[in-house]
Amino acid sequence: TYTLPRLASAATPALQTRWKRFFAGVRAHEHNHGRIAKTMMRATEKSITGLQFADNLFCSKTHREARRRIKAVYAEYEARQNAFDAREHRDGGHVEHLIRALLRKQ
Repeated sequence: TYTLPRLASAATPALQTRWKRFFAGVRAHEHNHGRIAKTMMRATEKSITGLQFADNLFCSKTHREARRRIKAVYAEYEARQNAFDAREHRDGGHVEHLIRALLRKQ
């Protein structure tokens, strides 16, 4: 699920044009976050598929190992999300460019 910005009221034709460009950039940015999340889910599934231990009646060893693997995948996911945002939100980055283009008067 994505929560995307929207115009709160009617806009001039010039602002609507700039908004469309801005919105396309925001959508692409957020969908990249989604792509990273989907990759994380596939990696999580792959890491725990078939996980089992012999002589593990209550699955405690399996649960511990599954949690350890999921935690490792999640740490990689967070690092990738943070690195992406660091690039996108840095001074002069893509997000700043989108905002400046939106605010630019023509």
